[in-house]
Amino acid sequence: MRWAQLVLVENDPGTFDPDFWLSYFRKIHADAACLSAGGIVAYYPTEVLLHHRSDWLGDSDPFGYLVQGCRDMGMSVIARTDPHAAWDNMAKAHPDYMAVTREGEMRPHWANPEMWVTCALGPYNFDFMTGVHREIVEKYGIDGIFSNRWAGHDICYCSHCQSNFEEFSGLALPQDSERSNPVYRKYTDWRIKRLRELWLLWDATIRQVKSTSRFILMGFPTVWSPVPIRISFSLTIRQGVDLFHPGQMVKEPKN
Repeated sequence: MRWAQLVLVENDPGTFDPDFWLSYFRKIHADAACLSAGGIVAYYPTEVLLHHRSDWLGDSDPFGYLVQGCRDMGMSVIARTDPHAAWDNMAKAHPDYMAVTREGEMRPHWANPEMWVTCALGPYNFDFMTGVHREIVEKYGIDGIFSNRWAGHDICYCSHCQSNFEEFSGLALPQDSERSNPVYRKYTDWRIKRLRELWLLWDATIRQVKSTSRFILMGFPTVWSPVPIRISFSLTIRQGVDLFHPGQMVKEPKN
């Protein structure tokens, strides 16, 4: 199987040539494509409140155009989303969606001063991005969704993480990420549990819309554990067939 991935930037709509890329997919005999859809930037006319449409989108639908072009060639299509950051208007409307530093400040994006880093373990992903993923499948009937940078960055000290971790462990969030710290080890147990819940939520949500569509994660996060953690799954890309079958986390003994 030959895959193609086309990742757009915000000013691509109206300036890039989608037919060039569709022609390229045809020339390389691509069987499937992963196409930028939403998250930080929506490349389609989203109706989800505060889901930022590209400022260059106008009345166009580059994602939908590419999806249809791929379908006309008999290709499978995966939508690519990126939930790791959000714009300032989202941060002002929902400050609790943003990642928070140990000092209690919202975490600014390291590369784009107009953005803030989101909390992966709270309502931004569990509520907002769930709605985005549902909308994409409802509008375009794609075969799956792949999310980039979905698992968060560093320890988040937002109110949701504080209360959820305390409910899980009876402890306050760790103040460092030292693996010798028993509180940090407990934190990684909770983080694994929370991310698996998110994975299964997104998978179930899109399957409610299209039973053969699946959520494909960008690898399960590497976290501290007494033994390595493997996520077992099977992946089959073929129209009309289940794409992704999440398995169980399997702890494997060291050699």
